[in-house]
Amino acid sequence: MCNRANNRTRTLAFIIAFMMLACVLCSFFLTAAEAGHDCSGEDCPICSVLELCERTGKRIRECGVAFFVIICLFPMLAEGFVSIREESGCMTQTPVSRKVRLNR
Repeated sequence: MCNRANNRTRTLAFIIAFMMLACVLCSFFLTAAEAGHDCSGEDCPICSVLELCERTGKRIRECGVAFFVIICLFPMLAEGFVSIREESGCMTQTPVSRKVRLNR
């Protein structure tokens, strides 16, 4: 049962990653293809699409940086919380933590 949930989560993550990659690639190719177009004026539809692609790329880069920072900082924060918890005595005493031998 747990394996089925893991497979669904993995499949969903793969689909989201694929859609994000497709969005980035489409934005990149559209920007490259239309970079030197003849602008028709103030309400140019190509310019508005290029602006949208630019904003999408900027948001994805910002999310990527935030994700990278979270991935790098999380282990350090978790280690700090565990050490604080151990020092404050909040952890319950178990035979394993006290290193008690039970097979006497």
